[in-house]
Amino acid sequence: MYKRIKGNIINPRILLERSNDKIGVTILYFLFLVLVLAIPSIVMNVSFTELSANSKESLRISLSEELDIPCSIDNGLQCDTDDVHEIALPTMLVVVDPTGEYAPTTVGVHIVLREEKVEVFSARQVLLESGYGENDDDIWPSEWSQMDIDVNDDGFWNQLFAGVNTFITEFRSLWLPISILSSVLVFVIVLLTEVMFNTLILSLFRIGRIKFGQMFKVVLNAMTLYVIINVILGLYRVQLFSILDVILQMIPLIYVLVATRMPIKR
Repeated sequence: MYKRIKGNIINPRILLERSNDKIGVTILYFLFLVLVLAIPSIVMNVSFTELSANSKESLRISLSEELDIPCSIDNGLQCDTDDVHEIALPTMLVVVDPTGEYAPTTVGVHIVLREEKVEVFSARQVLLESGYGENDDDIWPSEWSQMDIDVNDDGFWNQLFAGVNTFITEFRSLWLPISILSSVLVFVIVLLTEVMFNTLILSLFRIGRIKFGQMFKVVLNAMTLYVIINVILGLYRVQLFSILDVILQMIPLIYVLVATRMPIKR
């Protein structure tokens, strides 16, 4: 693997030779690049222990409107109306469901608050069930067992964030695998989309005069340096200016163009 990575970065001539790779080798290298690309996200999830002050403020701003609902939790969900409320978070959907009739329609993670219990869905199937903090086996944080949902009350936000921190520390084995898996799946989609897009552009202009499937393999290997730079930037949390980001995205295309103008070593 080290020789492949080194060759893909320092010797563009090799890229055209990758067009003859077997499908199994291509799939394995794609998965390898996905895992490498996901390293910053995995490191962040593993090292995440509690909400920072900036995170709390950002969540308060983004959730104030969505949490403005006529409900409270008093060892059970109590709402003034039967309206179902959906609260979209980056990696999951929280649903306040006083009717008890809500059913997920997508395969993502859904946390559904019903009158008597909380249900966690994944792939439309119930993954976990919990009461509202009455029993020792409940996964629902005790800070949330009695809480008036009032976005204008600082006490509500303090309770909310205290419960989040409890969930982060005590239920790490529950959320960490889901978060890591979600991150990996996201990067599968991202990398596949970028490789397909670059392959389509190069194929339309008939660069290298090779078939689409062969160009896909070439582009995938040409993504190596791009992936490594992204990982380094992600680990150090460096944000690029728009023009630099565009240049970074062009690296695989430049590598392929250089490769097609170099004779293949026999």
